[in-house]
Amino acid sequence: MKEKRSMTRQSEWMVWLITCVLAWSLGAGAQVGWANENDEVRVTILHVNDLYQIASLRNGKLGGFARLTTLRKQLEKENPNTFVLFSGDLYEPSALGNAVVDGRPLLGRHAVGVLNEVGVDYMTFGDHEFNMSADQFYDRLGESRFRMLSSNLFEEDGQPFPGVVANGLLSALDEQGRDVTIGVLGVTKPFRTKIPMKYVDHYEAIAQQLAKLEKRADMIIALTHFPRKEDMAIAQRYPAINLILGADDHEHMKLEQEGMATVYKSDSNARSVYVLDLYINRQAKSWRIEDRLVALDESIEQDPTTLAKVEKWIEIGFRGFEAAGLEPRRVLGQTPVDLDGLESSIRNRPTRLTQLIGEGMLRAGQDAGAQVAYYPAGLVRLDDILPTDYVVREFDVMRTIPFEVDIATVTMAGEALLKVLESGHGKIGTGRYIIPQGAERDDQGRWTVQGQALDPSGTYKVVTLAGPTTANVVAKHGSMKDALRNELGRLLKKVAN
Repeated sequence: MKEKRSMTRQSEWMVWLITCVLAWSLGAGAQVGWANENDEVRVTILHVNDLYQIASLRNGKLGGFARLTTLRKQLEKENPNTFVLFSGDLYEPSALGNAVVDGRPLLGRHAVGVLNEVGVDYMTFGDHEFNMSADQFYDRLGESRFRMLSSNLFEEDGQPFPGVVANGLLSALDEQGRDVTIGVLGVTKPFRTKIPMKYVDHYEAIAQQLAKLEKRADMIIALTHFPRKEDMAIAQRYPAINLILGADDHEHMKLEQEGMATVYKSDSNARSVYVLDLYINRQAKSWRIEDRLVALDESIEQDPTTLAKVEKWIEIGFRGFEAAGLEPRRVLGQTPVDLDGLESSIRNRPTRLTQLIGEGMLRAGQDAGAQVAYYPAGLVRLDDILPTDYVVREFDVMRTIPFEVDIATVTMAGEALLKVLESGHGKIGTGRYIIPQGAERDDQGRWTVQGQALDPSGTYKVVTLAGPTTANVVAKHGSMKDALRNELGRLLKKVAN
């Protein structure tokens, strides 16, 4: 597998390294190596996770792979010992990934192509890396110029996937000739996939890799793709892990508990990222962390080379959609209000956008007598705000709901509906959080449907997701995208000339 560092970066690194060696050999006026017990080496980590959209958000003002490249270059200029670590979820889900190009859906090909420009030192798998066929998955691995790492996901025979290692080492050398080594392991939560593979229990995998890394590394980092609760359990169980860089929750967070590794997670789609300065003292066998959350806003310019790659892949994807008869560039109208689709919002509370989707579903089931609609927050992947006066195009509908999901009105017992609503409400902060329309919950946990108390012994007509095995179907209504598009048609205003 090709290294992600360019020849230019390798050359700069070699010049700097030779300078350090010459300084050491000539005794360049300063103490060299680990001369004092308080000496530290600073290592900078840029942490990212859950990158589904290659372009910037907020109408070009926030996030995006091109700003990641710029930030990485800025950090490297400040400290040559800078590394980019990625905790998974890149290939899917993505609206652009659904575009058929050369007879096959892109399914992450565009994302890998752009991430090659960003420059990543190690990436571990997210569960969504496996939402495709085996040959497409292996294609993505072969296209990657960055190093992949997984301690608990292997081929069926227990061997690593091609180009993937079970652990890694990051080596840093400062201008005084002091060197440190950081060990890296990576684990991913259980998931379903059609790709033949072997899943090793993550606790077992962590123990195996710690045994290999503890004697070789001054500090150990775990890249994890788990919900926050499991990250804290890992931190508690394995005190030999010094730092956990997580994913899956899609919101930035810093979780601390005395005597345990701190857990950091950045925002999805690089809206903001954690930059960590690690100060490692090999002599004292100690380390400390200084962190900062960096918003990738307009204060950070977009790297022109990476931006060109982003625009190239978007054009390739759009042409693929158009060849299939879709119209991603078609203007639907202009927003009269902000439409909040940020995952940090929609996985915790209703927004005007999620209400709009629910209203569209209810309207679709109107003739069938629908009283309530619901859907899981994980189906909405916009992770953006469409601001007031934003010109909405068909691609915005596609990136809001990148899945092909049909809806239907079904009859449902009141007791079953109550169970779904209450269980889904308890999943707040996750993709399984249920977003209802036509049903509300008060502060005492009592549910109403259309303003009347939900009767567990009653029967309700409910618009929900539909599949081949959906029972008690009253009427089918097409897709969730159709419901959203139709409701947008009622909300949006004409674009001013």
